[in-house]
Amino acid sequence: MHESPDPKVHEFPTLFANKQLRAETLSVIRRLPKDYWVDLLLVDESELWPTWISVPCLTTTVNKVRADVRMMGLSR
Repeated sequence: MHESPDPKVHEFPTLFANKQLRAETLSVIRRLPKDYWVDLLLVDESELWPTWISVPCLTTTVNKVRADVRMMGLSR
């Protein structure tokens, strides 16, 4: 079995099946978006409730972080 120095690759068993499946899996991983998107809800002006809408995996770089901020309660 091929051992990878990156422990995150164990999430994809197809990387270890054979050379063709490994190449195809890596091709798909490279095409995954690197943009993160979070919805932030500010509740009663004291609590922040984040909800991740898009969180790409297996990346060490981020192209863009989109944050939508909404407020709920206590606004006067």
